[in-house]
Amino acid sequence: MKNVRPWSILVLIAMAAVLIHPTAAMQGAGQGVTLLLQALIPSLLPFMILCRLLTDSGLVQLAGRKLYGVTGRLFGAGGEMSLAIVLSIICGYPTGAKLVGSLYQDGRIPKERLTHHALLCSTASPVFVLATVGAGMLVQPSLGRIILVSHIAACLLLGLRPHRGRPLPPAPAAAGREAPPPPLGTALARAVADSCLAMLQVGGYVILFSVILAILRQSGWLHSLASLGAAMLSLEPASVEALLTTLLEMSNGCQAIASCGAPLRWQCAALAFAVSWGGLSIACQSLGLLSGAPIRPFRFLLGKLAQGILAAALCYMMLGFVELPAFAPIGQGIWGEAFTPVVSLAGIQLCALTLFLLWVWQEKRKKTKNFE
Repeated sequence: MKNVRPWSILVLIAMAAVLIHPTAAMQGAGQGVTLLLQALIPSLLPFMILCRLLTDSGLVQLAGRKLYGVTGRLFGAGGEMSLAIVLSIICGYPTGAKLVGSLYQDGRIPKERLTHHALLCSTASPVFVLATVGAGMLVQPSLGRIILVSHIAACLLLGLRPHRGRPLPPAPAAAGREAPPPPLGTALARAVADSCLAMLQVGGYVILFSVILAILRQSGWLHSLASLGAAMLSLEPASVEALLTTLLEMSNGCQAIASCGAPLRWQCAALAFAVSWGGLSIACQSLGLLSGAPIRPFRFLLGKLAQGILAAALCYMMLGFVELPAFAPIGQGIWGEAFTPVVSLAGIQLCALTLFLLWVWQEKRKKTKNFE
């Protein structure tokens, strides 16, 4: 019995639930596959490949030398984190975790600051917040912008340099000591292989948590917990059920919050919490991509919870200066036509990032020819 993990009991309960509710399990898995094929792969996989190419292009090392003092004093991080933070904000979950993991494997992130840096690069995609949440669910794009600003502000504020008494991380090595970037063909092959494996891992978590959520709904457990929480907190059961859904999975949780019938200001604050917290599904995806690094899961979850609470507070305060209707119209949700702006905006971002990457590669070629 000493070699048996305590969580094996949870696995047995989950297996029994799948056998008792096979229809719900199949429907949940189908929804997870649909979400993966229609939204996640088109919007995430190209960015993962290009971000990995960017880390191998030499630009990360250049940014590390140029921006060392800025990122060190603000976030207690090396200059390489500047691009990781920007690309995480542009691309969203779980690209930031993939970038932090790559930087750690390359020896550019110290072990003691790995969890802090992972939290700093843990943001939702602006495509999802603006298009799916703001335009699709709330049918008010301006509210999506407020939610996005509060979400990014909470992440950056909590990421400000911790423990100011500690010294800054060591400066990057001189350019002459660094290994030269690999050729484009080698970097491309490695980027595609690593990104496809990471995408499969992300898809597995999405399908798993979609099955869990579908079983909880069909079995009535989610409704029972929501009714109990509503009685204890004097809230509407629909609102409590939406928050419980958010704790597990972000996309379904946002849809539940947007259609729960709560006042609009509270809905937006709850949505800011949802996209900042990300749900256990996003947390497991990020921790899975960082599985080769000594990250502290409990501290990471506490950090995500703090980000969600601060984002909700900031969003609620900002909406106090905006004239709002009492309630929001029910939008199209994650499964409706909101996929169209998601894919469109993702395509624009992809084109911009591709052009930027080609420009960097061309500039490096010019410098190499001039040096020769």
